[in-house]
Amino acid sequence: MIDVRHRGRAIFLGYLLFCVFYLGANRVAIREPHPLQPSVVDRAVPFMAWTMVVYLSQFLFLFLALWLQTGSRRLTRAFIAIAIATVLSCAIFVCWPTTLPRPPVRNAAFDALWLFDVPTNCFPSLHTALAAIAAFFWPRRGRWLAALWAAAIIASTLTTKQHVAIDVAGGFATAVVAIASEGFLTPHDSNGYEDPNRRQRRSPLNRGRGARGSDA
Repeated sequence: MIDVRHRGRAIFLGYLLFCVFYLGANRVAIREPHPLQPSVVDRAVPFMAWTMVVYLSQFLFLFLALWLQTGSRRLTRAFIAIAIATVLSCAIFVCWPTTLPRPPVRNAAFDALWLFDVPTNCFPSLHTALAAIAAFFWPRRGRWLAALWAAAIIASTLTTKQHVAIDVAGGFATAVVAIASEGFLTPHDSNGYEDPNRRQRRSPLNRGRGARGSDA
């Protein structure tokens, strides 16, 4: 169980592991990348370079989805779902790498992305999968805003031409599998672990304060 008090360290280590898997998959791929062809949907979606800002906001979105958690169990569930989606996607990147031609545009946002990104990790769209998972585990307050933000990020994968429609569909499927599977891997409270927030609420000092408050 990931202690919510140490979520900053967990986010940092998780991001490092993500980079190892995501950037390393292309180096150990077992075949040549398969070029994806745009569908009717993709041809109907216009290229909008400015939406790269929305695409890159994924990093902030994921960070906030984890940082704003107040309970260790839900934080752990979110981490495990993200890990499942990442491992599953990277396995596909290794076994069936796919690629898309990059749009003929040069600006700071695209240059920043292409400095670190690889052109072969297209299907499934991890941007889609992780945005959906982050929205699912977003704390109750602001959940509608999170859903809209996730939808904008997913749409930007098409408007920036970083993905095609089949990648987005694969990303959704990956998110569903990850969310459905995390419960089998998340530790239960029966192992003796107690959430620090719950422990604080149950402490004698807090109970005494609550009793004095009720007598007032």
